[in-house]
Amino acid sequence: MPRRTAQCETDRVWRLLLAAVEQLHGRGFTGIRALPYFGAVGYWRIDVTAAANLRSGVNLPERDPDAVFRTTEGGFPRVGGLVVESSTTVDDVADEILRHLGSPREVIYFNDSEYCRWFADLRRLSYEIGIPPSAFQEFHDGWRCGEVDIAPPPGWETKQW
Repeated sequence: MPRRTAQCETDRVWRLLLAAVEQLHGRGFTGIRALPYFGAVGYWRIDVTAAANLRSGVNLPERDPDAVFRTTEGGFPRVGGLVVESSTTVDDVADEILRHLGSPREVIYFNDSEYCRWFADLRRLSYEIGIPPSAFQEFHDGWRCGEVDIAPPPGWETKQW
């Protein structure tokens, strides 16, 4: 696969996943939280869960690891049980995330418009910079997009992992 095609696919996966989380917020599932990061082998990853599954609604660790949607760009074009094709929409990915989160009631438990605004700003910034956001990576702690430091989500405490 030519490098440019591989880069387009990498860009597509993180953009699609961030858009899907924001889509779920827009549907009223304001208790959904996303934790993007880079794994040890360099692949971008994202964990999505309900605020009710996190300490104080934002912070790690999760209470129930089985109520977390996890995916990595290394597994693309598979996102959960969905194989992403050219016709796959943001709604399709949002539905796949929601299927992995358990009870919809828990997903709306925290009505947190402040977090949803923060996430929309994070997504917008990452699109502008062209680099996915991360809360941490192997050699760096702290929220950033590439080399740009960004404010953590409301309620985030440092050094949780």
